[in-house]
Amino acid sequence: MFQVPFRKEHVFSWQKHKASVLESLENDLDFSMSKHVPYVTSYSDKNLGKFQQFFNLIGKYVDSNRVVECWYQKYTRGEYHSLHNHGPIGWSAIFYATLGEGHKGTTFYSPFPDIDGSLVHRTPSVVEGDLLIFPSYLCHCFNPSDSDEERAVIAFNMK
Repeated sequence: MFQVPFRKEHVFSWQKHKASVLESLENDLDFSMSKHVPYVTSYSDKNLGKFQQFFNLIGKYVDSNRVVECWYQKYTRGEYHSLHNHGPIGWSAIFYATLGEGHKGTTFYSPFPDIDGSLVHRTPSVVEGDLLIFPSYLCHCFNPSDSDEERAVIAFNMK
C-alpha cells in the first residue's frame, strides 16, 4: 500500500571519466569535517561549480539546476556515517565513485515500522558507478567500514 520512491541508475561511462573527475575533486579539497565526524568530507558547501564535470556526466539522470548542495566523502577502515536524513522536503542522491572490495552500500530505514513495530532497513546492492536517488526524509547510514580500501561517494540534495 505505501511505498517509498527510490531510483537506482548506473553511469556506464564512469570508468572512462573516473580519474579526471576524482582528480579535480582531490586537487582542491577545501573543507574537512574529519575532526568532528569519522569520515572526510570535502566541498560541503554550495559551490557547485567544483562539481560541474561530474554533473555533466550524470546529466542524463539528474537536472543539475535542481541541485542545492553537493559534497564528496571518503571512508576507510573503521569510518562510518551515523543515521541521519537530509530534511523533510526534496530529493537526495548518493553516487558511488569508489567502492573497494568489502564495502557495502548505504543502509536505508523505512519511515514505517514493520507490523510488529520493528524497524525495517535495506542495504541495496551497489557497484562503483551507481547512483541512488531517494526522498531527503529517508533515514540512512553507512556502517563502519572493515576494508582497507577506500570508499568515496559524491552526494547531493535537490529541490
